[in-house]
Amino acid sequence: MSTTRFQPRTSVSSGTRILPSAGTRQIRPADKAYGRKVPDDFRLDIEGRIFCLTCHKAHGPFLSPTRAYAAQKPANPGAPAGTKPAYRTYYTRRSDPERGFVVLCEACHGKQ
Repeated sequence: MSTTRFQPRTSVSSGTRILPSAGTRQIRPADKAYGRKVPDDFRLDIEGRIFCLTCHKAHGPFLSPTRAYAAQKPANPGAPAGTKPAYRTYYTRRSDPERGFVVLCEACHGKQ
């Protein structure tokens, strides 16, 4: 596997970095800037585009004792009495038991 796979690329024509490294990055799907700021903990692909790992982690627990969103039902409804409920994590980078995945969206889109 290439060690530069997830590194910001450099523009061939100008020799400048396409993704600034000043705390936030700009998304450039299909080489078109949309002016969104992406937090540093959200990965972009080598071309600076959003992909699965932007919103989802590749590793982590599949189940958690904390809900990912308020109306979420336990993933283990038939568990023996006394067993704590377990909820799917969806491997998301951010979620909140009350506000759900909104906090994930707000990281780039801001509060609506």
